[in-house]
Amino acid sequence: MPEQTIGVNPKDIVRQKKTAEGSLTVTYNKRDLLANTIGHLLAIPTTHTMLWTWNSAFHNPTKELAGDLFDRYKDVPWKGDVLVRVGHSDIFNDIKRMMARNEDVRGRPWGIKDNIGRTLEYAGKAGIVLLQVPTLITNKIFRRDYYNPFSNTVNVYHPRLAAGMHELGHAEFFNQMENKKRAAYYIAMVNPIVKLPFFRSFMEYQASSIAMQRFKNDTERRKGLRMLEAAWATYLGIDTLTAAALVAPALALPLLKSALSISIALPSIGYKAVITTGIAQYGAAFAGHAMNRLYPKKDQRFGYIFEGKNPMKTPVALGSHQVLEATARPVQTKNSSVKLSHPDLQSNRQFGSGGDRTGKRPLHSNTNRITF
Repeated sequence: MPEQTIGVNPKDIVRQKKTAEGSLTVTYNKRDLLANTIGHLLAIPTTHTMLWTWNSAFHNPTKELAGDLFDRYKDVPWKGDVLVRVGHSDIFNDIKRMMARNEDVRGRPWGIKDNIGRTLEYAGKAGIVLLQVPTLITNKIFRRDYYNPFSNTVNVYHPRLAAGMHELGHAEFFNQMENKKRAAYYIAMVNPIVKLPFFRSFMEYQASSIAMQRFKNDTERRKGLRMLEAAWATYLGIDTLTAAALVAPALALPLLKSALSISIALPSIGYKAVITTGIAQYGAAFAGHAMNRLYPKKDQRFGYIFEGKNPMKTPVALGSHQVLEATARPVQTKNSSVKLSHPDLQSNRQFGSGGDRTGKRPLHSNTNRITF
């Protein structure tokens, strides 16, 4: 077991659980200058527009959210060292974790133990770092929530629970695999030559499916689905168009290539940039939102069958008289042939409003006490 958690400021740790096989560490830090300035603006046309969470555009995740994520995933039998950063990302420490020894950050695809193999392994780690750094910078600028399997870290910027639950679902999905299978998945992810059809959609589906199991109740699940189904639809839509382009390129390619350009100019510092984003994913996200609200079988989502048809409701408080009426025990009469005339006796209620047949109210007896 590693003595310390690599790439973590001890002051930022909110909750942590360590075992002989793995660990889960959740940190919180809202001091992320780049993400909290330009990141908030750039996340509006991308993340929040697709997920329809505009009211969360300028909100940061809270420390309570970090605790909620830990509570829902603390019981996973982690076989690696998973680090969750809530409210911030750390490019330098991610690089440090990607280059760390296998004994210090467990749960990654590396497993070579001889000296020659480890030399080649470090070369592979360095290559992964070169490929990952541009993505890490982009994710910070656009405040994207993501799981980095090469550093075994989860980064959460969105203030709603579903986003972090989904990303931790990715971490648990890889945690379930043996090392060789995990390495095969990683190669499929970073391979720039051959893109497997619907591979990304499959990965996103698995993460959301795991998140559905980890939510505490149906209320959380239904709120989360408003984001999860729309997000998954973007991957499914792009994968469908990509596969269709192999068969009917004249129809699919124009949809894939259609894009919207956004110009950002800051004349005071001489900065100008053009950001281009595809339109197809917005259409797919809209279809996901429509499916979430119109699809009739709302008790089944991502392979999970809901506990009840309706969200959990707060029970209505009963009055004292209602409690007595609901919990009273029936009276057992010795002679069932005796005809009872008093309304309370006919109802066989132990507690009545009047006395006995003589009109007198009986004395209190321990045998007449109500039991709960």
